[in-house]
Amino acid sequence: MRSLLFITACTLISGGKAYASDVSCLSKIIHAEARGESFPQIIKLGQAAVTKAEDDDTNVCQLRGVKRKPVPKELKPYYAAIASELLNHPSTSLSKGANRWHSKNNDNVFRVSKKR
Repeated sequence: MRSLLFITACTLISGGKAYASDVSCLSKIIHAEARGESFPQIIKLGQAAVTKAEDDDTNVCQLRGVKRKPVPKELKPYYAAIASELLNHPSTSLSKGANRWHSKNNDNVFRVSKKR
């Protein structure tokens, strides 16, 4: 609960510059791809998705090859706060610049691949 309050506060302070559609799309990607993961893994996956969009010269709504799952109503503020923060303040510190990920033995593996 404290994490949610902190992220919500950070999002409000940042001014919420990200487009609502991008926040919604990234929320759905994070929910589908990182459900049940630890908070750092969720952040890593979000960072990798943002980096992938930047590398593909597109936005997160147009990413291909990623799962999207509707976020339950009670979790929308949580995922929206994470997505908004990642879009407004992109950082690759946890994901180390990764722009791809896959699950292997119930653990997400992140990697950097060159732009095609």
